[in-house]
Amino acid sequence: MMDYDFVNDEKEPSRIFFNLRYIFQRLKEPLSRPERKLRALGLKRGFKVLDVWSGTGVYTIPAAKLVGDKGFVYSMDVDPYAVEVLEKRCEKLGLKNVEIIFSDLETGLEKNSIDAILLHKPKDTEKLIKELKRVSKQGCVLSVMCKQNEEELKRFLHKHNFAFIDKVDGMLKFVYK
Repeated sequence: MMDYDFVNDEKEPSRIFFNLRYIFQRLKEPLSRPERKLRALGLKRGFKVLDVWSGTGVYTIPAAKLVGDKGFVYSMDVDPYAVEVLEKRCEKLGLKNVEIIFSDLETGLEKNSIDAILLHKPKDTEKLIKELKRVSKQGCVLSVMCKQNEEELKRFLHKHNFAFIDKVDGMLKFVYK
C-alpha cells in the first residue's frame, strides 16, 4: 500500500485539489522511473543537484539517494503545499542531504556550486537562466523536462552557453560550457 503524505485534512478547496493531484502523481511515479532517468543523465555520488520546481520530490528523493551522503540536493519550489509534503517525505525517509528552497527564481546558492540541474516546466526563462548560469559549475548537466518546442529551447539555451548533448529518456540533456 502506498503511503500518502497529505498536506492536512482541512476542507480548503486548494488543499483538496492539491491532495488529489498528489495522489495521482504518486500513483504514476513508478511509471516515470525517475531513478533510471537520473542515472542516464549521469548523476553521481557527491554531486550537488538543483531540482527547480521540484514539487513533492518525484526527482528530489531519488536524486538524494543517488548522490549519497557526500552529495546534496537543493529542491526549489514556490508551492507551499508541495514544500510541506516534500519536507514530510524527506523526514520520513531520514534524508539529511536535501535542502528545500522556497522560491521560484532566486536560489541563494553560491556561484559555480552546482553539478546538475533538473528543470521542470521552464517559465520566466530569461530571469531563471541568469540564475542557473550563476550557480552552474563548468560542465554542469542541465536536464529539461518539458513539452515545449524543443528546437526553440535548444536555440535559447545554446545562446546562454548550454550545449545540447542528447535526449535521454524523454528529457533534454545540456551541458554548461
